[in-house]
Amino acid sequence: ALNSREFWCLWITWVLAGAAGASMLVLATGFGLAQGLNLARAVVLLTAFNLTNGCGRLISGYFSDRIGRSRTMAVSFAGAGLAYLIMPHLTGLWLWALLTAVIGFAFGTLFAVSAPIAGDCFGMAHFGAIFGLIFTAYGFLSGPLGPWLSGYILDLTQGNYTFVFSYLWIMY
Repeated sequence: ALNSREFWCLWITWVLAGAAGASMLVLATGFGLAQGLNLARAVVLLTAFNLTNGCGRLISGYFSDRIGRSRTMAVSFAGAGLAYLIMPHLTGLWLWALLTAVIGFAFGTLFAVSAPIAGDCFGMAHFGAIFGLIFTAYGFLSGPLGPWLSGYILDLTQGNYTFVFSYLWIMY
């Protein structure tokens, strides 16, 4: 598996999409507060992300069986990238909630669909070991490249979410 293109594509997907998705967990409420929302309204963004992160796994799992796993991931990641790109340029709680929901859906899709892709590519004989190795991308690199670096960049740019969300758009 380690010598295959499929393994490293999945591994890099977990680094990038994992980082971009996990970043919204720590950025959603802060973004809302930075846009002038009170805490109760800012938390709506995080709630929208979490609802689609969880519930969207069922939907993306269904679609991955119908239209293909790679296509399902590609569509959800493209949507999340677009959401990150336009989010700082729009205004309104419900628009932001919709966009964070799209990002949450993509994050849930990563979790729901990548394990079946690994099973399709490598079979079930050594699935646990192979998927465990793939998951090291998320465990070791997504945190530093996503939430940590996003926070660091926000500190350097005095809270410029446009720059940070553009960086996360590129990751998706």
